[in-house]
Amino acid sequence: MRAGAIVALLLAWNAAGTSYALDLLVPGGLTPAGQQRGAAATPPSISSLDPAAGPAGTMVTVSGKGFLPTSGNGSAADFGGNTVHLGSQVIRNQNSEDGLTLRFQVPADIAAGTYNVSISNENGASNTVTFTVTRS
Repeated sequence: MRAGAIVALLLAWNAAGTSYALDLLVPGGLTPAGQQRGAAATPPSISSLDPAAGPAGTMVTVSGKGFLPTSGNGSAADFGGNTVHLGSQVIRNQNSEDGLTLRFQVPADIAAGTYNVSISNENGASNTVTFTVTRS
């Protein structure tokens, strides 16, 4: 088996009730959306925030690379994806559809001030940039 490949085990039964194990191999360790995962993948990197300042509740777009999609159906049961670290606040399961951008909402209970922002996922942690929370 190649390093970095994603493998799934599927079980199938025939009409007689005999079970068969089927292996599914996705070469190169790429997710369906094309983002790399695993040993060959690089950690996320932030190039900019838009906007770089705003009040609590602001939707912020993070641009960069190495962001991952979440797994699930869009419900609270989603997992994976990216975690945004905004000062001591942790915002989990943030999705990236293209691996280059993701969005998060500045929490309502955060005080005005300047905070370090970083992104982490299964491939590591990003560089740090700053976001300024303004008074509303």
